[in-house]
Amino acid sequence: RLPLGSLPAGVRNRFPGIAFSTHIYAEDPTLRAIVANGERLQEGDRVRDMLIREITEDGVVLEFENYLVEVP
Repeated sequence: RLPLGSLPAGVRNRFPGIAFSTHIYAEDPTLRAIVANGERLQEGDRVRDMLIREITEDGVVLEFENYLVEVP
C-alpha cells in the first residue's frame, strides 16, 4: 500500500480525479460505504476503472495500475 503522494510521478499523473463526499466506516464490512463522484459505492465496486479494495477508518484503498493506493 502506498499513499497517493508516494506513487511514481507518471502513475500519479494518470490517477483519475475522484470527488469524495461521504465516507462511512464500520467494523462490519457490509456496512462500509463511500460516495464518490455522486455514486454510493462499497468494497469490491469500481470507480473510474479502479477497484475499491478496502474502506478503512481513515480513507479508501484503491487498486490502480497494479498499485494499492491509500487515499485519505
